[in-house]
Amino acid sequence: VLWIGCSDSRVRASGVTASMPGDIFTHQNIIANQFHSFDDNANSVPSFAVSEAVGVDHVVPVGHSICGGVQAAAGAEPNNLIERWSIPLTELIRTLDLSGLDESEALEVATEASINKQVENICSSEPIVTAWAAGRRVSVHGWLYDLATGRIRKLVVRSLPYICSVFDAFKKYFVSVHPTSPLLLTNICFSLFKKLYVHLNKYH
Repeated sequence: VLWIGCSDSRVRASGVTASMPGDIFTHQNIIANQFHSFDDNANSVPSFAVSEAVGVDHVVPVGHSICGGVQAAAGAEPNNLIERWSIPLTELIRTLDLSGLDESEALEVATEASINKQVENICSSEPIVTAWAAGRRVSVHGWLYDLATGRIRKLVVRSLPYICSVFDAFKKYFVSVHPTSPLLLTNICFSLFKKLYVHLNKYH
């Protein structure tokens, strides 16, 4: 298991899961546990984790309740380093319909949306796309840890069988439109594999 968590010391992988040292491969992101495509540090972690050397099969970005980073991002402007880091989250929150919700309810909705977005970002990252293209059975799980109850809520899971079902549907369509172009299909498979995941919410 690769646990991708934030810097909040209340949400330590070993403590939350009662794991022994060496059981879980971990990575701590900064504010609000954002996984950015341009962050080589973050991307290098799943790249190493899903390699044959480590052999991780489950990548788990974990958010938590009452997240100060999500709270701050809700009204942030890119005036400093932390706020600039949170721009994608701020933009995501602005797309949510939070009208009629009190502060705690709005924070919960925003936190769940952020976790789902990080799952999407991880699944469309080069390490995971490469692993799936090679047939590796790697799953990406989005979890929400409740600080009050100490319980984990599973929000979403993405895995190779699900991705393949979407990809197979595309291949059938492509072959029906271009029946004489198998080489073209082969050449574009990898790039489309990544692009298809970016649009998965349209299908699921």
